[in-house]
Amino acid sequence: MLAILHNPRYLGYQVWGRARKTDVLVDPANVQLGTRPLLIDNPSEDWIWSEDCAQPALVDRETWNKAQAIRSQCSVTAEGHTYLLSGLIRCAHCGKRLKAA
Repeated sequence: MLAILHNPRYLGYQVWGRARKTDVLVDPANVQLGTRPLLIDNPSEDWIWSEDCAQPALVDRETWNKAQAIRSQCSVTAEGHTYLLSGLIRCAHCGKRLKAA
């Protein structure tokens, strides 16, 4: 679902340069093990957008921007995991916010 919320293709545009591939050592202490590929997200300011729509938009720009803002405010990253609902879910009994442990 995260990929859908973050995909600008739903605006109707073609976008390039959203991520880059790099190779990282499997174990830096043992270079004989070789490398593994790793995709790294580029900042959205560095994306290259097509000038014209490539297909019909499924959502308007304002709604997509709101979804990006909500996503960036609510995400909590812990040890490589992103918790999209962190801070949004509350206990029905006491009303306390639930958070990632």
